[in-house]
Amino acid sequence: MMAGKTVKGIVLLAMIVGIASFAMAAEKAAAGAPAQDYLQQDEPAPHFHEVNTDFMDKFHNPMEGVTMGLDLRLREVYARNIFSLNESYGDNAASPPFNPGNWNNYHWQRYRTRWSLKWAIDDDIDFNTRLVWEFWGHVSPDESWFPGFFDEKSYDFDEMIFDHMNLQFRNAFDMPLTLTVGRQDIILGTGWLVLDGTPADGSRTIFFDAIRATYDLSETSKVDLIYIQQYDDEAKWLKPFNHGAVEDRRHLTQKQDERAAIVYWHNKLNDIHKNELYYIYKNEEGSDWSNGAGADADIHTIGTRFFGNLDDNWSYTAEIAKQWGDRDGASLQALGGNSKMTYAFNNDSKNEVHFG
Repeated sequence: MMAGKTVKGIVLLAMIVGIASFAMAAEKAAAGAPAQDYLQQDEPAPHFHEVNTDFMDKFHNPMEGVTMGLDLRLREVYARNIFSLNESYGDNAASPPFNPGNWNNYHWQRYRTRWSLKWAIDDDIDFNTRLVWEFWGHVSPDESWFPGFFDEKSYDFDEMIFDHMNLQFRNAFDMPLTLTVGRQDIILGTGWLVLDGTPADGSRTIFFDAIRATYDLSETSKVDLIYIQQYDDEAKWLKPFNHGAVEDRRHLTQKQDERAAIVYWHNKLNDIHKNELYYIYKNEEGSDWSNGAGADADIHTIGTRFFGNLDDNWSYTAEIAKQWGDRDGASLQALGGNSKMTYAFNNDSKNEVHFG
């Protein structure tokens, strides 16, 4: 009962914060836009949901040099026939340990809250953190063949983990160089090859433990040099809060420890078209979670991407990559492409149609 009241309190507080944030954003947008006095009024009519945003302003900027943020994601998941197309799957289960019943329909909620904090240590130095807490509420089925996690209809309060913890230096060494050192999100290009450093935890986090150096070669060109050291054990660098409750099932990668080096060049060809060139080296070694072959690999990838606008409505992206290396002594060769055409209607709803 206490857990249920706690969850309801958290959700209610998050809804209040979200409504206040939405109102603050609406007020700022309205203040920055020219008034449209359709009724020839001397003053615009008050907005129907105007609220005092002093609290939110103080939350976002509690003191000089400090910026805070808070976001909440509520996700409802209903997975019908998740394991088999057989509607009677599980009905004939032997007991014990399983009781007869349909294990094929699952229903749960995911509640994710993220609290971000940025400290401006100096004009060119920031310290960034973000703390993530995601917990689940299990609704059905009554019986499951998953031990522990899905076996009971209850709330699993899980753990809290830092998915950002880094120092960022701008104009490093008096050069047009930005250094980001520590835990951070890295999305290169469309995210086709470099996006999610923590696939095993679902959509909770996507971070990399990395050093990223971005050097501005000119006004139209820059290069990223990135080194990544990603461990499968999520407690290797920063141990999560309440980790002991979930350490028997929580890990980050696909059961391997990973190292990578990336050179990624960005170039603006003209006002319309842009180009990217890259080389990626990745080394994989089986972690303590590894239970089979395929975990040890050395992989090289080279590729390029062209993208831009064809006119006011049409835009494109076209990418191709070549990959080679070895996995557990077997040769690896691959060639792939990722292309898309987009038509933007440029209406108030910002509707788009994608082909590819």
